Amino acid sequence: MQSKDGGMDAGQLTVRSIVVPKEPGVPKKSPPLYLSIHAQISEKIARGALRKGDVIKEGPLASIFGVSRAPVRRALHMLSDEDLLQPANGQGFVVGRGDEEGTLTQTQLEEVFQNGSEAKVGREATWESIYDSVLLDVTNCLPFGTFRISEAAACEHFSVSRTALREGLRKLQDNGFLEKSNRSHWIAGPLTARDVHEAFEVRSLLEPAAFRQSAALIDKATVQSMRQQVSDAMSDLETATAEDVEGIEDDLHRELLKKCSNARLIDAIERNQFPFIVNRIFRRNFGVKPDQSALEDHAQILDQLLKNQTDVACTMLEAHLESAEKNTLAKLRVLSILPKPTTAPYLISIH
Repeated sequence: MQSKDGGMDAGQLTVRSIVVPKEPGVPKKSPPLYLSIHAQISEKIARGALRKGDVIKEGPLASIFGVSRAPVRRALHMLSDEDLLQPANGQGFVVGRGDEEGTLTQTQLEEVFQNGSEAKVGREATWESIYDSVLLDVTNCLPFGTFRISEAAACEHFSVSRTALREGLRKLQDNGFLEKSNRSHWIAGPLTARDVHEAFEVRSLLEPAAFRQSAALIDKATVQSMRQQVSDAMSDLETATAEDVEGIEDDLHRELLKKCSNARLIDAIERNQFPFIVNRIFRRNFGVKPDQSALEDHAQILDQLLKNQTDVACTMLEAHLESAEKNTLAKLRVLSILPKPTTAPYLISIH
């Protein structure tokens, strides 16, 4: 329920246990790397490409697959448990049971794994393959305090190398979701009222400018479709889902700006969209219906756009952002007094 200033009255909320939501459409995590590596080595043994007595080592294999040694080591131990390999007298593992015939060089291993079928594991284990999942995990924890990312735990969780993980974390740092401490730890949070205010201040200055530039290039059919989505939600607030509302917000604050030709302007706006996470967590954890007044704002802005009244639509957008800031700050106050939720295993709460 809304208070008079457009915020939320915390005393009138029905609280469910807080859970960090998973976004629909976020790609599912690929199978663990060690299983892919296990499958490829097992297949080479079965085909005879790796022969009885061959000694293979984790270092060269890790280089071929483009991963850290950890998933290779795990795959080799699994194969040993299955009696396909045995520990070598020195380092590495021997194929089959019996005497060692000799250690395969990296060049020989490359011929085995890249002759006829490329070793694809390394190419899949890039930061792009995990970025959306890490972003979601990090943003879900921001309103609840300060967290440190354990690189070792994250590498194990996603089965990627430290190189791939760090590339993704640097991207998150560039987008303002992470910071590096003076001890070189990756730190997430806390999301404060000042952060929210400053983000909305930036958006209030920049979004109308991008909106005005983009509006003339957006086809009316697209705007009409967005307007219909708003009408559908307003017609039955009881059944409108959190995903429906988030899609409506995304239409106004992202999709309608995409025709803006100033890439730096769009980039600056995108870096300040993180207050949306407060609304997302709030909607999916409290018994709160969609905000009718906010939906009415969306409807009026889109109606003015359909009438080619871009200046009026921009003025309404500015007022909508001002109201949205008050609403978001009220929700953040509620979240700040709740217990911390269960987060991803590689996120360590520090205070």
